[in-house]
Amino acid sequence: MAVIIMAEKQKIYDGLKALLAMNAVLWIESNLYHPDGYDNKIKLRPFQKELIDLFHSGKDRFFTIAVGRQSGKSVTLATTLVYRAKVLKRRVVVVTPSENHLTELWSRIEGVIRYNVEIQKNVRNVQSPYRIMQFNNGGWIKGILGGSDENKEKINARSFGCDDLFVDEAAFLSPKAWRVIIPYLTNNKTGICVLTSTPSEYEDFFYRTHHEDNSKFNFVRRHWTARDANPMYDDAQDQMNRVVMTPEEYDREINANFPTKSGGVFPPDAVKDAAKDYKYGFKRTPGYKLVFGVDWNTAQNGTQITLLEFNSREYRVLNHIIISNISNVQTISVAKIIELNKALNPDYIFVDEGFGNTQIELLHQHGILDRLSRLEKKVVPIDFKTSISYIINKKEIKKEPKQLMVGLLSKIIQDRRFSFSQYDNHKISGLWTQLRNFKVKKKTFGQTTTYSDGYFHGITAVMIALVGIYKYYSPYSPDYVRENNFYASFDSSEVFDIYSAIDKESKAYKNKLQHQDHRSADPKYIDFNNFLDKNNEPIKQRASGCIGTRSIYPNKKRAF
Repeated sequence: MAVIIMAEKQKIYDGLKALLAMNAVLWIESNLYHPDGYDNKIKLRPFQKELIDLFHSGKDRFFTIAVGRQSGKSVTLATTLVYRAKVLKRRVVVVTPSENHLTELWSRIEGVIRYNVEIQKNVRNVQSPYRIMQFNNGGWIKGILGGSDENKEKINARSFGCDDLFVDEAAFLSPKAWRVIIPYLTNNKTGICVLTSTPSEYEDFFYRTHHEDNSKFNFVRRHWTARDANPMYDDAQDQMNRVVMTPEEYDREINANFPTKSGGVFPPDAVKDAAKDYKYGFKRTPGYKLVFGVDWNTAQNGTQITLLEFNSREYRVLNHIIISNISNVQTISVAKIIELNKALNPDYIFVDEGFGNTQIELLHQHGILDRLSRLEKKVVPIDFKTSISYIINKKEIKKEPKQLMVGLLSKIIQDRRFSFSQYDNHKISGLWTQLRNFKVKKKTFGQTTTYSDGYFHGITAVMIALVGIYKYYSPYSPDYVRENNFYASFDSSEVFDIYSAIDKESKAYKNKLQHQDHRSADPKYIDFNNFLDKNNEPIKQRASGCIGTRSIYPNKKRAF
C-alpha cells in the first residue's frame, strides 16, 4: 500500500513538474538564481516576463527587440537560453559582436545555474574552440562571435547547425556576420530567432527590421526604454546618465531610439537657427570672453582659425579665418595668430597638437621674447590621442576626445546657444556646409565612433575651442579642479551636465559658496575666510595667484 501511495505521489510530482516546465517564467523563477552570485532565486521584472512569454507563445518565430541599457537584457537572454536548452532540449546559438561581450554574457549564463545542484550535475561547460554548455538531454548553448567592425579578425559565425538563434547587440555586428545569419533565417523553418540590441548610429540590418517592410521574415517588433524596462531606474540615475552622455547618446542608449534618417550629427533645424544675419569682424563684444580654436592642416586644406566669443548665455563665432593655397602656410599661420593676439587679446588660444608641434614651439618662443603677448601662457595644445576626463562627486570619468568635442558642439547647437554668420556658407569650407554634412560613419560595439571623412576643418577648429573652454572653465574639468580646489557635486534636483556646465562657473559657485565682496582681494593671495563650503565651514586655500592664473571668483576678471 505504501509503495502505491509513493508511486501516486511521484506521478503527481512529475505532473506538476511537467506543468511547471511548460511555463517558461514559472520554471525560471523556480529553478534559476540571481546571476551576480546571490544564493536566492531570481525574480524577473515585468518587462522580462513579457519578453520571455512572447518568445514562448508559439505564435511567432522572429523577434527584434530594441531596448535601452541598464534594463536587464542580458539576464533575460541568459535565463531564456538555459530554459530552451535544459527544458525544451533545443540546440541554441547566441551570437555577440565581441569577445568581451560574449564573456560577460557567458558569466550570466553560468551565474543563473550556479546554485542549482541538479542542473550542475547534468551540464558540461566547454570553453574551446567554442564556448558551449551541453546538457545531458541533448540540448546545448553555443556562443560564437559575429564580429563587430573592430573585431574583423575574430569573425567565426560560419555554420550554426542549431534549432534557435539569438543575436545580442545585433546593431554592432559586422556586415560579414549578417551575410551568414540572413541565409540561416531564410532556411530555418522551425526555430525562433531573437535580435536584441541598443540602437547604433548607423542604418544596418537591425535598423531595417524595425523600420522597413519585414514581410520576408515577419519580425515582431518591441521597444523599451531603460526607464520602462527597469523599475530601479530612478531620477537620480537618469540625471547621471544625462551628465555622462551626449544628447544623441542618451536618446539611443537610454531611450533606445534609432538615429534620424539623415544620420546627421547636428539637427538641420538647429543648424538653420544657428545661422544669424551678421558679418564677421574683429571687434570684441563687451561682456564676452574670447578664445581662438586653431586646426593646422596642409597648404591645400589650409589652417583654420575660429574666433569664438562666449558668455553665460551663448557662443558666437566672431570670425572664421582660412589660410591656404600658399607654400609657407604654417609660417603665415603663426604670424597671423601673433597679429590677432596683439589686436584682440584673447583669453586663450587652443590649438591642435597633432599637426602643430613646431608652430606651438614658435608661438611659445615668441611669448618668451615678447612678454606682453603672453603667448607662452595663452597657447594651449589640445591632444586628440589622450582621453579627456571629467570629475563628478570626486570621481574621474574618462571620455574619448572626439566624442566629447562633438558632444560639446552638438549640445550648444541643440540648445540654440550657438551662432555663426549665415554668410559663412561656402560649398566646401563654410561652417554652414560642414555642419549640415557632418555625419556618423560608424560606431563599433566598443563605443568607438567614426565620423565623416572630408573637409570639416572649420567645425574642428570650433570644437577645439570648445574643448579648451571645457578644460579651463568647467567645474567638472580636472584642470579646473586642480587650480581652484573646487569639486562640482552632482545635485539630483538639477542636471549639471558637462556640456551646459562649461559656461556656468558663476552658477556653480552661487550654489556652493556664500559670495562676498572681494574687490579688495590681492590677486596674488586670495583670502577664503569669507567663503563657506557645503558644510558651512570656512574654506582656506592659497591660490597659485601669479600672472596667468585664472580667478576663482565668478565675476572677477582674469589676472593676465
